Amino acid sequence: MLLYRCSRTPFSNQPNWPRWRSSLVPAVFISAMVVFTLLVNSQAQGAQRLTPEQRETCRAQAAQGDNRQERRQLFRECRRGLLSNTSMPQSPTLSEPAPSSAMPANNAATDPKFMDADEAIGIMKSFLSSLESESESTELQGSAVEDLNGDGQLEIVFVWTLLGPTYWRNNLTVLAKTANGYQQAAEFSLEGYANLSSVMNGLIYVDQTLYAENDGRCCPSIKKQMKYRWIGKTIEIVE
Repeated sequence: MLLYRCSRTPFSNQPNWPRWRSSLVPAVFISAMVVFTLLVNSQAQGAQRLTPEQRETCRAQAAQGDNRQERRQLFRECRRGLLSNTSMPQSPTLSEPAPSSAMPANNAATDPKFMDADEAIGIMKSFLSSLESESESTELQGSAVEDLNGDGQLEIVFVWTLLGPTYWRNNLTVLAKTANGYQQAAEFSLEGYANLSSVMNGLIYVDQTLYAENDGRCCPSIKKQMKYRWIGKTIEIVE
């Protein structure tokens, strides 16, 4: 009889049921929130990773520090500056075809002076390779092919970065056609970060991030589009 009565007792009326039920629901909810938070954080961290080229740039910046703490701080500032600039318009690279605003919309059948993207990329690769060494490398930051001075000959315009062990600098270069092929006609050292935006009506437009008065060495903060004009053996800023 006792066994029968126990078996007929509802499970929800047993002493341990309310305590077990009340502790299970919060535990499941908390576990789900922890898993969700970890997934969100991992996705955010993945989106904020530096590319190998950006990492090398920051390492070169950090090497200028006098001690370990300063080098860490320079690397953090460089990383923060690069990630904050990812929203700037990106220019064509060596592995990408240039947009229509940068490359002339012609073809070999209608324009004898036509130069396709592969030919221009090959010329720039050859030029940049000649500047590299065991301690220095180069990185293209945008290119264009355009007749800058109206003489009927196409010039190759590009922005590129020289990366050294403890330094880096950006340059704007114009290659002009000569009897010996395309040769450097002019070069201009650019301040801060720089990407070629476009070339129109003989003007070269470059998106730059310039240094404010209190900016660290790694992290310029003033975004500005600069205009340049190629004149003979020089490149001048157009106000």
